[in-house]
Amino acid sequence: MKSNIKLNIGFWVPRPSRGTILAEKLRQKGHKVIIYHFNPINGEEENVKQINYGIKHTLELLNTRHDIYYTAHTFVPALQLAINKLIKNKPFIFNPGGVIWEYYKERSNNSKFNLLKSSIYPKILNLILNKADSIIGNSKFLAGKFIEKYPQYQNKITSIYNGINYETIDSGKPISNLWPKSKIKILSVLTLNFNNKTDGAILLIKAFEELCERNLDASYLIAAKSSNIKILNNIKLIIKKSKFKDRILLLENRTDIPNILKSADLFLYATPENSSDSLPRSLLEAQAAGIPSITTNTTGCNEIINHNQNGLIVEYNKSEIAKASLKLIKDPTKSLEMANNAYKNVRKKFNWDDMANNYEKKFLEISEKYHKY
Repeated sequence: MKSNIKLNIGFWVPRPSRGTILAEKLRQKGHKVIIYHFNPINGEEENVKQINYGIKHTLELLNTRHDIYYTAHTFVPALQLAINKLIKNKPFIFNPGGVIWEYYKERSNNSKFNLLKSSIYPKILNLILNKADSIIGNSKFLAGKFIEKYPQYQNKITSIYNGINYETIDSGKPISNLWPKSKIKILSVLTLNFNNKTDGAILLIKAFEELCERNLDASYLIAAKSSNIKILNNIKLIIKKSKFKDRILLLENRTDIPNILKSADLFLYATPENSSDSLPRSLLEAQAAGIPSITTNTTGCNEIINHNQNGLIVEYNKSEIAKASLKLIKDPTKSLEMANNAYKNVRKKFNWDDMANNYEKKFLEISEKYHKY
């Protein structure tokens, strides 16, 4: 593989933020990267172009001239690139971003996504996977899930860890008096758009109640990102019915998560096994903020946390979460050691430079099969 080759790469993403940092890292290596996305553009943005769904924009894609394409986290661009591969034989990399069949199963409960309930969806997904030159999971867990479900494509399935924005986390400033008054401040940052992710939030609330039953002087803040009013109202109702409701606070769609992270003493995260999550970003960010963390042994959480080194991993069970929380709270020395290990480990393992290097190798490897340099 020739390392001096400079590629012309097209990123096909739902919004610029899905690819901005990776694209910039690749540009720093001398590659040209154009980002195509669906959101309206405010003013002129260099190397960014807006497109839309539909036949017209699929035809526009066929007229673009890139050595290779990349798409992440969304279904329609991947289908468009599969069509581009069929007609123009243009290679592409597909990053599903999560357990995609679980994700679309969740979304299919929304009437806007009735198509996903039909028999057409698995056929389209199979077409995408068949035509993709590489399928990249953001965790070994996700790559394993794809190999398990689609063994016929195992030779082109691999994993590359995402990086996270440490500068943003490091810029956070603790917020005083955000939690209900207590000695121990416990935090969860959760995305609650679908019902099975709500199950994790409910489990954590029950675990916190169990801690309170043991007379622990603690309060619990849930920072929830969600556009689903029904789910948020359900969580509010559960909190309202709790006999410890005065110690639980739900904050919706906050933009100051780094500040909230910097204010917490303990971070809790739980996700059910059938979640579309594969590598929870909020858990990565909690580790980057140096917060002692407890998570469940589901999805890719154990790729972030090494048990008893930079956090604790427990069964998906409220009592196990409560027991582990009490263990860290009662041992501040061990808790601090884990927090320091978390801070170092996440920067070593989940950084943008390594991610860009690994993607560059994959882009070059695939491109050389199609082009003579």
